[in-house]
Amino acid sequence: MEAQHRAAGNGSAPRIARAVVAATLVGIFLGIVGPFGSYLNGSAVTRIAYWVLSMWLGVAFYGSAFVLARPLAARSGIPLWIAGAFLVMAASLPQSLATSALALYFWPDLARLSLNQLDWFMQVLLLAGPVTLGYAFWTGLLSSPRAPGRTSEQAGGHEPDDGSGLFALLPPRLGTDIICMAMEDHYVRVHTALGSDLLLMPMARAVEDVACVEGCRVHRSWWVARSAVLRIDGPARSMRLRLVNGMDVPVARRTVAMLRGLGWLDQSAATPHIGHRPLNG
Repeated sequence: MEAQHRAAGNGSAPRIARAVVAATLVGIFLGIVGPFGSYLNGSAVTRIAYWVLSMWLGVAFYGSAFVLARPLAARSGIPLWIAGAFLVMAASLPQSLATSALALYFWPDLARLSLNQLDWFMQVLLLAGPVTLGYAFWTGLLSSPRAPGRTSEQAGGHEPDDGSGLFALLPPRLGTDIICMAMEDHYVRVHTALGSDLLLMPMARAVEDVACVEGCRVHRSWWVARSAVLRIDGPARSMRLRLVNGMDVPVARRTVAMLRGLGWLDQSAATPHIGHRPLNG
């Protein structure tokens, strides 16, 4: 279980790192340009420091809003984008309080202007709201899990509908190069070389749909493509697969014998671009 949580955490770490890097670059740009009259406030170095710190605060506050959006939508039954928009508005309040305090720290003379906190909140909301929501939709943070369509058998026929399979449900931006799949409650998170998304379907159904890809369900909650395995770590009782995207996937003890039979643990059977390590223990 610990290894499973670590693997799931590894999946979100690159996204957080990209958000921090993007926020830093945007903060530097805003510090140089000096919007909202900030170009009048001191040196460029001070402005850059203010805007970069403000952007980092935004990553923390708005990032938390996006994390809470999916559970809120699931519990309340409202669309995910509405839950996200509501939480972005709510997160703008602590963001405005924090950035106004930060501005007074860098430029104490602003206290003489009797800053209206409501005006500051509206300024933050108008600036950060569209940007953060646009980023969330672009990166898939607010994309609703896709439910499998009806099969033609359910509609009265006998052949499965072309739009009901996992590959048909994957967003085009993710491609079809599947690395692994992880079960998350009633959903399956599909990781590809270009990112990940949640699909509303049973894990068993997802595994059936990727039968054309050489892979194995190495754990109750995990399916892995063989071509995505970078190396194998640990003995049979605590084996993990390190994947090309940096994730560590746990291997169930009962699955080790099957992997050995399939040749996954045989170094000589590994494909040239994969660094399999033979089982130790």
